[in-house]
Amino acid sequence: MYDTRLDLSQMKDLSDYIARRKATSLTQPLETDKFIEDYMKTYSDVLTKLLDLNK
Repeated sequence: MYDTRLDLSQMKDLSDYIARRKATSLTQPLETDKFIEDYMKTYSDVLTKLLDLNK
């Protein structure tokens, strides 16, 4: 059986990728504040979930 745990850098990269994709799909090009808000919320949620799953 392989060790499938991620290190912190990998978790941050994955969280960043998911947050950018989600925020981009929810906002229009000039909605910077909404993009940042959606990005930060998603990034935080995903990173927390990955940290819990990675224990």
